[in-house]
Amino acid sequence: MTAQNYKDFSPLMNLTNPDHILSSTQSHTVGHHQRGSNESGEPLRTSFMPAFETLLGILVICAAAAILPGQQWGLLNVQPHPLWIVVLAIAVRYGGRNGYLAGGFCGVAYGLLLWTRPEVRFQALTTHVLLQPFLMFAVGALLGEIRSARERRVHELETNLRGVRNDLGTLWERYQTIEKLKGELERQIAFQSDSIVALTELGTRLQSLNLYDLHQTIVDISASFLRIDACSLYLYQSESLLLETGVPEIWNARKLEIDVHDPLVGPAIRDRRVMSVIDLVRQKERSVQDTQALMAGPLIFSDGLVYGVVVIESGPFGSITPSSILLFDKILNWAAVALENAILLERSRSGVRIGEQSRQEVEISWVLTPGLRGR
Repeated sequence: MTAQNYKDFSPLMNLTNPDHILSSTQSHTVGHHQRGSNESGEPLRTSFMPAFETLLGILVICAAAAILPGQQWGLLNVQPHPLWIVVLAIAVRYGGRNGYLAGGFCGVAYGLLLWTRPEVRFQALTTHVLLQPFLMFAVGALLGEIRSARERRVHELETNLRGVRNDLGTLWERYQTIEKLKGELERQIAFQSDSIVALTELGTRLQSLNLYDLHQTIVDISASFLRIDACSLYLYQSESLLLETGVPEIWNARKLEIDVHDPLVGPAIRDRRVMSVIDLVRQKERSVQDTQALMAGPLIFSDGLVYGVVVIESGPFGSITPSSILLFDKILNWAAVALENAILLERSRSGVRIGEQSRQEVEISWVLTPGLRGR
């Protein structure tokens, strides 16, 4: 993949952003919580059935009092009164306002039975007599509230349980992803010995004192460790970049000379750091199509002099990552030290050869001029 292809994939770069992934996961979980709270509301209960059952219970008790022999008016001789069964049953079964309803109906029914008793019919009822109808209403209301509170609590627990299950599902997906990454890392560690051997071999090659060998080694290392398809080395000479060597040796898109104002190579030289097409996509200053490079990094000596630029010309889509950029920078630093040492040694050897040639010339002149020895 070349630099032009990265323009089409720029919208996908958000997918590698951890913050973007994290925010998407959290919004997905919150959505599940909201849907769960809307879907699992308290079951709808109409007041018709509780009221009907309450009235039916009252009628059954009154009918039983009329049919059963030897019973007083409205079964008032039975204590606790059977109306308590209706109050407790409706309040416990339905809860909420239905407890108020059952307690109120049964309290009124019990008061009417007391008021219409044959022996004291239609006489005013004392406070002591009205205590039991009031207790029916109070107990029905209390049980209804207890049942309603219990249902609300159960509903809250169910909602929380759904949220916990959603969170566990998300954690399980992340756990599976981590397991896959763990397996991949273990696989890479299993073959780490080969990488160490390759690193040792390439490090030995960087110890060479021959500049041409070092030039070839630098592009070989970059292509091998970065797993790219094409790489080349350009030497910085007289404000121009001239091709020195590359991998592979023949690459149709490779130029013999690169302009120092190239949108990718230029900033790499100016800022003294590795630049990639990802930087161009983010900055949006110049088009990616204005450059043929995917990544470029300068070879900088200890005195700040730029010796050359290593250019990554083509590679897989996933080859340009923060880790690969960091690795590329380390390779360039290592190579720059090796090149500087080779150049210093070459200069030292040149100085020794010049000194040796001068000494030989003096000895020859000493032999050829005997008169000088007698002085």
